[in-house]
Amino acid sequence: MMRRFARIWRWTVKTSAQHSDASLKRLNTDYLDLYQLHWPQRQTNYFGKLGYQYSETTAQVTLLETLEALTEQVRAGKIRYIGVSNETAWGRDALSAAGGEA
Repeated sequence: MMRRFARIWRWTVKTSAQHSDASLKRLNTDYLDLYQLHWPQRQTNYFGKLGYQYSETTAQVTLLETLEALTEQVRAGKIRYIGVSNETAWGRDALSAAGGEA
């Protein structure tokens, strides 16, 4: 049976604890082995589209803000590891330089 979950399209620093707490409750556990972020919350040229236009007015969450918010969850013992996917090589390297591991 497939279960439907609400998609979190706009992960924010303010909602990171709320999202991890909801996952812990739903899974009936005290901690998550892996918290996986599937898409960066910033503008980037996904899939190398031609004619990509960057807009400074679109709300974004910086890589450092993301890492700091999730690190708080690690320190609180709610998350053991943070994972990313669908990230650019630049984003992966920037996260690694900010204190994560590649």
